[in-house]
Amino acid sequence: AEYMGEDIERQWERLLRTKRDTENMLKVQLARLERMYKLSEKIHQEIRRTDSNLDDIERKHRSEESRCAETAGHHPAETTRYIEQIEHWLWVCETSISGMFGDIELLKEDEYQQSDQIYIRVYQLHQRLLNLQTRVDQLRNQLPRQQQLFDEWMRAAASRHGNVIASQSKEMFGFLNDCITWVRRKQIQLDRSEYGHTLESVRSGNTRHKDEHKAVLDYRINIDRCLANKISLSGDVLGQYQEQTVWLESSYKQLVTTSGTRTSNLVSL
Repeated sequence: AEYMGEDIERQWERLLRTKRDTENMLKVQLARLERMYKLSEKIHQEIRRTDSNLDDIERKHRSEESRCAETAGHHPAETTRYIEQIEHWLWVCETSISGMFGDIELLKEDEYQQSDQIYIRVYQLHQRLLNLQTRVDQLRNQLPRQQQLFDEWMRAAASRHGNVIASQSKEMFGFLNDCITWVRRKQIQLDRSEYGHTLESVRSGNTRHKDEHKAVLDYRINIDRCLANKISLSGDVLGQYQEQTVWLESSYKQLVTTSGTRTSNLVSL
């Protein structure tokens, strides 16, 4: 009887160990499934966001392609700025897609059942991105021809309005394009800037950005000069100039907002 009691106790302990091992395995499996589910949901959200961003980029690019094809007075510097801008947007999408491919590899390693379907969706986004990058390159290759058309348009304006006015217009357009380029590049610089990962790097970034923010605010005088130059223009030249100043003023306001927000965030950190 004593022997049987000991045997029963050993079997009971064995049963308990088996039960604990099974529970632990189930916990590990549930944690794995939950981790994969959260990661797949993150990828799906990123797919929707990137798909929407590519839709916006494609609409803007179609509009720019049409404008370049139809408007002889379209300044090549505008196209150059547009290319810089859209390349930044495409870089954001490319970074996102690269991250998604990395996450999919983690799903495959964990043998997630829907990893292949998710991969196909991200691959399709990547193909759209490559197509847009090719179209941007094609637009860049058209810049010499666009410069030729713009020069012909300026010569026609000179014959209509006189060489002095045309010379002044060229100078005003040059200054305006310099301002637009400065605002656009500064915006891209701020969009790509990080806040830092340590207290020391945040403090250093805050000090640097104070000078950057002051430079942004001080640049207002150049925006005002561009706006004031409009009174010296007329006709087709004024229409082209007006279109660019509207873009400049809107972009400068966005830059001031971005810089101000970064200032507040750095202080709060």
